[in-house]
Amino acid sequence: MKNPQNSECSADVTFCGKNENSSKKSGKYTCNRGRKCGMIQGIKGGESAMGHVQINLFGSFHVERDGKSVDEQLARSPKGMLLMQYLILAPRQTAEAKTLMQVMWPEENSTSPDTALKTLISRQRALLREISPELAMCLVTVRGGYRWVCPPEVSVDVLEFEEMLARMKLPGGATPSEEMLTRMLVLYQGRLLADQQPQPAWLYNRSERLHQQFLQTVDSRLAQLQQAGYVHRYVALVRRAIDADPTNEALQQRLIEGLRQTERDTDADQQVELAARLNSAARDEMMADYYDRIQRANRALETGLVQFKEELMRGEDNNRAIVCDRRVFRSLFCLQRRGMERTGGHALLGILTLTELDPASEKREAALNGLVKIMLLNLRRGDVITRLDESTIAMFLPNADESAANIIIDRLKRSFYLQFPSTGRTLSCAISAISVEKTKPEQR
Repeated sequence: MKNPQNSECSADVTFCGKNENSSKKSGKYTCNRGRKCGMIQGIKGGESAMGHVQINLFGSFHVERDGKSVDEQLARSPKGMLLMQYLILAPRQTAEAKTLMQVMWPEENSTSPDTALKTLISRQRALLREISPELAMCLVTVRGGYRWVCPPEVSVDVLEFEEMLARMKLPGGATPSEEMLTRMLVLYQGRLLADQQPQPAWLYNRSERLHQQFLQTVDSRLAQLQQAGYVHRYVALVRRAIDADPTNEALQQRLIEGLRQTERDTDADQQVELAARLNSAARDEMMADYYDRIQRANRALETGLVQFKEELMRGEDNNRAIVCDRRVFRSLFCLQRRGMERTGGHALLGILTLTELDPASEKREAALNGLVKIMLLNLRRGDVITRLDESTIAMFLPNADESAANIIIDRLKRSFYLQFPSTGRTLSCAISAISVEKTKPEQR
């Protein structure tokens, strides 16, 4: 007898809060065959620690668990992502195996398509379970096919958006208030999966329908604001709507009219120029690419910042002075000096020159390289060193005052002559103190 935990149950299950031929037992759901089903067990009150999962399909496909992106893990299976997208956009409907096979492999002829689909389902469940137990619970096998069932721990932007639209359509339903519009604008980041081109019919039709509903809702609220004379709020709402639909000419015209009413003629003229460019022959291609880059930049912004910060912090493992070329030396000097102008402070600027008895000596370069190593050992972390020419080295020592100059020179000379005791070689040093008083803000 097969283990029910590892076999796919085709029984009806509870989904989206409605019970269909199933009963509760011991806090878990039991299918109508009278056994606990591994495919649906734990939809409410599972044994694994729960986290919140947010799935976004407006603009581009993006999934987060507890605020952290899991896009890279999901991208390991492009077919699995397509499966998720199709099932999510078919809520409260059973996707038949035959339909799914046509969606997954529209132009491929497989000798065993049913086996290929079951393999895909199994592997995607394993991937989702690896990412999050909440996601694994969403992909459910039911009688006649498959469904995407969202437990309370999983939120989907499209489903929340449609629920708000449904509330407004009910008899006596809510009119689109400013708070409701704000939430809808947060959710609606553009057409469904706009970065996936070309789009299949099942996706395109749903995307266009939702987009028209979004525009109708925005139009309704704009009419309310215009009637009440709230011009500034009118302009702000149009701008937010344009962010979701940058190529919409009607919204562009509304924004221009609103800016004129608020006597912001310069901004209105700039918007006219932008609208004219958008109407050019290359508008669709240009704006599609621009919109795609905006979406990807927004998605990657925080992740990129965290990674960049980690990269910078991870690379800071040098406890010695910095050796760089002359151009970088000058940039670091200017940066430190500007900081001293804000807070006040002291620094030392020094030059060391090596003079050989024999100008053509081949040992001079080795001695200069040795001097650089000595400086690295004797100077502080954050001090800066550079070669000026074939016999001269410069150093910049932030937060050091004139009283330390002689100590530094003596230490460098002593270490150098210990390592290079030749009588035909002389190291000359000169140090100048730099003192900057704190300047007033208006003088900076």
